[in-house]
Amino acid sequence: MIQIMKKEQQERKKQLHSMGSRATPGRLEVLSVLEKADRPLNVEEIKKRLKGDSLDQATVYRIINALRDGGLIRQIDFLKTHAYFELSDKHDHHHLICVQCQKIEDFTGCNFQSIVQKALKNSKQFKTVTQHSLELFGLCNTCSKK
Repeated sequence: MIQIMKKEQQERKKQLHSMGSRATPGRLEVLSVLEKADRPLNVEEIKKRLKGDSLDQATVYRIINALRDGGLIRQIDFLKTHAYFELSDKHDHHHLICVQCQKIEDFTGCNFQSIVQKALKNSKQFKTVTQHSLELFGLCNTCSKK
């Protein structure tokens, strides 16, 4: 178990160095929180899951911005007044969100290349797409029965 934790921490350090950042305890801790999360978290939720009061909220925001700008995490907007964050991963996935209870479920397969080709073909002002995000909003099974 300890070897797995050390290996994960070494991987996070490599990722930080690859984006040109130092592997500070705060950055490593924020990455660890997001790695353990079962859903995207907002900054307040990340702060609550950090050990003790090791980082103030302004520092957490700076860390989140640096990790997002470096591509290690991605920002997701769930039609809320605040952003949510999750680790960037190698597989393309998106989210189904219940508008009543806020349950979030990941899904894969959005036919991204086809959508991009059609969008760029019809665009007069864009040449390329560098990233995408897809969130679908509706009612989960439980809420739809109420």
